[in-house]
Amino acid sequence: MRHKKLLGLFAVLLLVASPALAQRGKIAGTVTDAATGETLPGVNIFLVETEQGGASDLEGYYFINNVRPGTYTMRVSLVGYTERVIQQVRVSTGLTTTQDLEMREEEIGLGEIVVLSERPIVQLDVSANVASLNAEAFEDLPVAGVTEVLDLQAGIEPGLRVRGGGLNEVAFVVDGMNLRTGRSNQPFTNISYTSLEEVQVQTGGFNAEYGNVRSGIVNVTTKEPSRTRYNVDALMRYQPPQPKTREALGGTNLNDCSYAGSVTGDCDSWYIRPFLDPSVAMDGTESGAWDIYKQRQYNGFEGWTTLADRMMNDEGFDVTATDMQNYFKHTHRKDNEITVPDYEADISISGPLVPGLSSQLGDLRFLVSYRGTQNAYVYPQSRDAFTSNTVQGKLVSNVSRGMKLTVNGMMSRERGINRSQGSADLRMYNGNLPSYPWWGAGADIIDGINRRGR
Repeated sequence: MRHKKLLGLFAVLLLVASPALAQRGKIAGTVTDAATGETLPGVNIFLVETEQGGASDLEGYYFINNVRPGTYTMRVSLVGYTERVIQQVRVSTGLTTTQDLEMREEEIGLGEIVVLSERPIVQLDVSANVASLNAEAFEDLPVAGVTEVLDLQAGIEPGLRVRGGGLNEVAFVVDGMNLRTGRSNQPFTNISYTSLEEVQVQTGGFNAEYGNVRSGIVNVTTKEPSRTRYNVDALMRYQPPQPKTREALGGTNLNDCSYAGSVTGDCDSWYIRPFLDPSVAMDGTESGAWDIYKQRQYNGFEGWTTLADRMMNDEGFDVTATDMQNYFKHTHRKDNEITVPDYEADISISGPLVPGLSSQLGDLRFLVSYRGTQNAYVYPQSRDAFTSNTVQGKLVSNVSRGMKLTVNGMMSRERGINRSQGSADLRMYNGNLPSYPWWGAGADIIDGINRRGR
């Protein structure tokens, strides 16, 4: 009865949830007698951390389907043979972990045998360039975001461009949900870093299960919440407000920066100097006043005189070079001081949903994560910074023996400056989206029953 109530509880969520492609792996192998080399039927194989398992067939072959990515401990037993424990069996998304087993006849006084599993050098079921990173690898990386992790992988350029392809050619899949922004059809990657269990990157040779992919696939699996205890993972980075150019403009009025004689540090801004330095402002940076090395340090500028002449001749504006420079000073009179900090806040909380009652609801458990970031613009404009906030959650329940239900949801909002807003001359875009919300949901039912046969 309780299972029927639980299924009814999730039915409403399933009606609005988008279909999700389950991200699971497989463990398979052959069990043999260590002394004779003959295959052994009827051997029981059990994953200690889950309720999944299987038994070897007449030819000694076994497999366990629908295993979440992660590291497991296998317990192998057969009457008349010494029990074995295989530790650190690694399962990756969409791949088969081959684990052949040898059993020894039981001897009096001999306890269980513990073996440490080793990952094969060559993965036989991989036909493409695949890189898999687990939670332990994330702790060793000097980064704090999924995008930064991906930028460190071979074949990926900064900005999630796989082998030179476009962003709309990459699939970013989280717990079976293909995340794309509705505005630009580009991957949405601002998910919680502390919720990650595994990140798998494929840069070619995709399976038929994936569609609308040309450059690469990123498969992300979030952590499985514990049935009995609560876990909290948090990460925080903070940078106080400070200039992001080599030198800040300084002062409150650009008239303070006359560039007469020696150039002061407060006025030596990479962006502003070509327009105000008296040696090049009127005649241009290529007039000969700057040597070739100084020209390479700054953006080129044709000079206010040339610009004023062109506007008068081509468009009929009666304006002088001095007028144009004064107008430039007026429109750029702010000191461009950065007054907001940069930060990253990331936290995940997981555990049983209702203490004392979760066991009656199929060990109902949850994972809730939040990620918030703020990056101040190099030059503050209509907005001072690009901000992004994401909340994601997951409910997991063992509906019945060998069957598990997972419901995922996510909501995010990004606020920044669009390319058509702000000063057309600055082109300092830390984010290309205006205020834009994103949400998604998904669910999958995993049948973990081991069916005999290959």
